[in-house]
Amino acid sequence: MSYDWREYLTLAGRLEAQAAELGPEAACYRSAASRAYYAAYHRALDLAGPTNYVPPTTRVSVHAAFRKHLIEAATSQQEPQSTQLLNVSNKLSRLWGYRKSADYDDEFGNTPEELASLSLTEAKDIMMFVEGFFKAQKALATGASTTPQL
Repeated sequence: MSYDWREYLTLAGRLEAQAAELGPEAACYRSAASRAYYAAYHRALDLAGPTNYVPPTTRVSVHAAFRKHLIEAATSQQEPQSTQLLNVSNKLSRLWGYRKSADYDDEFGNTPEELASLSLTEAKDIMMFVEGFFKAQKALATGASTTPQL
């Protein structure tokens, strides 16, 4: 049975919402930002198969390599999947930056609470874009229209 990485997003939300009770607050907010990233990253990895992603075998950042792959894969996809892939890559890049700050920086531009909030928003958006990619892919495979009817 594989792990459901969305549980990390649930945990991140609880850490953010209950930071004052769980304390220390800054640690809870930082942990929420970090867990939100990993939830979104692993959910985004579900796009690996449909986009023929092969993880690098050299000592490069697998996270950066995956984001780059999504951008490159977008060029071979039809709309709306190409837009979904680009959105996932862009948001994952921002979220990675938040996670890096939360895990490594003593100080950063936002408060820990803002960092957690931004991270959760980005992670939820990534989840939505991944779902949108698969829905669009399924619709195209069945010949259904992916554009809304007026």
